[in-house]
Amino acid sequence: MKVAFNAHGEDGQRVKSVHVGKKSLDLNKVYTISACERDGDSDDMLCRMSQVMEPKNTAFTLHEAMLSYLAAKSPVTPKPKMNAKVLDAPQTLLSQVFGVDYEFR
Repeated sequence: MKVAFNAHGEDGQRVKSVHVGKKSLDLNKVYTISACERDGDSDDMLCRMSQVMEPKNTAFTLHEAMLSYLAAKSPVTPKPKMNAKVLDAPQTLLSQVFGVDYEFR
C-alpha cells in the first residue's frame, strides 16, 4: 500500500492518494487492515476510522509486536520504502506516537 497525505490537513481532506499494489484504492471493495484502538472509541472505530466492518482484537498490540521484534533483531537500520509520503511535513517524520520506550532514528 502507498499513501500520499497532508499530516496537517483538515479533517476529511488529509489523504490525497492511496494505492494497493499498482491500483488506486477501490472504494467499492472491502480491505483488511491492522489498526490501533483507543480507549473510549465505539466498537466500529479503529485508529480514528469510523464505520469499521467486523473489527477483531488481537492478543497483542502493535507496540508489543515492535518491542518483541526489536528485542530479537536490535540494532536495526530501517531503510523506509517511502510507501507513506507526507506532503506538508518533513519526509523524515516517522511517528507521532508518544509514551513508548523506543524511538526511531
